[in-house]
Amino acid sequence: MLGNILRCSGTETTIVVEGNRTSRTLGGTMRSVHISGDILRAFASEFGLSKRQVEAVRYALGRHDDKEAATLMGCAPGTHSTHWQRIFAKTNCRSQRDVVAVFAQFAVASVRSRSSK
Repeated sequence: MLGNILRCSGTETTIVVEGNRTSRTLGGTMRSVHISGDILRAFASEFGLSKRQVEAVRYALGRHDDKEAATLMGCAPGTHSTHWQRIFAKTNCRSQRDVVAVFAQFAVASVRSRSSK
């Protein structure tokens, strides 16, 4: 996985990257990259995700389990599961962990392209 999610609050998420890899520790030469709602919206646009699907991804980024995320979203666990099945189809992923990794790669590429301008 390219990004280790540290914090998710509202529409803002912080990931930590080290070169092209992520470390699970806070040592070394790591730097924090702040992910705004703009990147979440760009990710949604890139993969054709609905607002509810983005919300499910955001809760996964915040390390909420499925039951907790469904409660926070105000939907049944089955509905939450359906959101994820559709997210998997749109992102060509097989697990939530894979989606988080794809998001992290997308976010890092977005931040790097913005900082090189």
